[in-house]
Amino acid sequence: MNTVSTDSADAGTPVRVAERLTRASRRRPDPNTEGPSPSRRGMNGFGNVVDHLRSHAGDSLRAVVVYRGDEHRDLYRREDVAELHGSSLETEVLEGVRSDNRSRKRDAADRYEGQLRATVRVFDERVLVHLPRDETSGTVVDLDPSAASNLVDFVADIRDDVYDE
Repeated sequence: MNTVSTDSADAGTPVRVAERLTRASRRRPDPNTEGPSPSRRGMNGFGNVVDHLRSHAGDSLRAVVVYRGDEHRDLYRREDVAELHGSSLETEVLEGVRSDNRSRKRDAADRYEGQLRATVRVFDERVLVHLPRDETSGTVVDLDPSAASNLVDFVADIRDDVYDE
């Protein structure tokens, strides 16, 4: 059995390594249940998510929308796309993004691919990154194509090769 001594209060009393690790793990935050998620913290508690996204995308960040069930709200929306808030186009886009098939009928695909982390939709005028949290909640990041230029160029090149566009 692997043993270690604890602090001076328990000096001389051996404690199993596994027991110490178990106690230590109780103090660590669980990344699967803590952090900015609509399912854990309602539609609040997103901290510096927008700042973080802006540090990566800069002015190419168009909008950040979180949703849970049929509810959604903006964390951020750039001025030039503000008119989309509450529009029928926004509703249609969010319904389409949320309809991404996240559940599988067979476990074989999940075992092969693992859990779905994101979907990306590349359009001529924008790129949508959908980050599902669970079956009913997630985040949608709306970007100018310049923020994902490598991906946009890759898609354009492949389409040109495949469809002669």
